[in-house]
Amino acid sequence: MKNKTRNNKRKPLLVVALVLMVALVFGMGAMTYSRYISTAEMDDGKTTATVAKWGYVVTINADDMFGKEYNNGTITTSATTNDVRAVVYYTGDNKLIVAPGTSGSMTITVNGKADVLAQLSITVNDSQDVSLKENGAAYNPIKWTLKDDDTAVSGVENVGLNTLVTQLGNYTSDVPAGTEYNNKTYTISWSWALDSDNHEYDDADTVLGLAAADKVSDASYSHNGKTYTEINTQLKLDLSVTIKQIQTSDTNP
Repeated sequence: MKNKTRNNKRKPLLVVALVLMVALVFGMGAMTYSRYISTAEMDDGKTTATVAKWGYVVTINADDMFGKEYNNGTITTSATTNDVRAVVYYTGDNKLIVAPGTSGSMTITVNGKADVLAQLSITVNDSQDVSLKENGAAYNPIKWTLKDDDTAVSGVENVGLNTLVTQLGNYTSDVPAGTEYNNKTYTISWSWALDSDNHEYDDADTVLGLAAADKVSDASYSHNGKTYTEINTQLKLDLSVTIKQIQTSDTNP
């Protein structure tokens, strides 16, 4: 009887122990595991970007470069020649001409604005100069000038075509980011001086005119004790202008 009594006393204890174990298991299963954590969110104003603006437009106007007729390079209105330089004589063959006492120019205009650093450069695609050699010495009567707005660019004022071509090839102009151009202008002008008091080059100029009229040989012509060779009567300047984005380290156009 004693053994049964002890066993009966142990049963409630076992039941209580089992209940406690089950409660402990369920209690552990319901626990929340946590940790330390820090979080930052981006500013709404810094989550979107747009492409930087590129608004530069370059135009070249060469309407005043050469004319069919001239009167000291002055532009006049003419019903027969459509606003070209007028002179006493017009051949009617639509050829563009140059002569002593004439001048002309072309303008390069830049407009717009950009959000990046840029650089403007000029490239000469082709050129040919009016020239001859007088007793072996070169004669190039037409002189050229490059102006940035109204200011002549150093080294490119009243120079020969070869010098102009070299200087244009080396010329660049950096444009800081955010710069806005409103008719920014570069002007390339030429002139063939007519000096009524100095007749030093009269013969040479005359030989060029005779060669243009096929009256003398382009290869060689002798006159007044002088020999003229390598006579060229064609004037040409073909160029292009580029404005492009650059990095600060860029040094070449």
